Amino acid sequence: MKDTITVTATSESGGTEVTLSDGTVLTIKASIIEAWRIANEYDANGFPIYQVRASLASTTKQVGDGLKKS
Repeated sequence: MKDTITVTATSESGGTEVTLSDGTVLTIKASIIEAWRIANEYDANGFPIYQVRASLASTTKQVGDGLKKS
């Protein structure tokens, strides 16, 4: 099921807080494993393009009404 998201703020832990349309709030944090510049590739502004390999971790900070199992 896809959901509409709203990025509300950057958290103090360095992650990003995301609020889903059902009221759930997630904190998502990326850990960069490696990054490299792609040779001879540039964006529309002339900046070099980089490839990044990362691992994502998410934590549920709050859940919408009626979603938590009792």
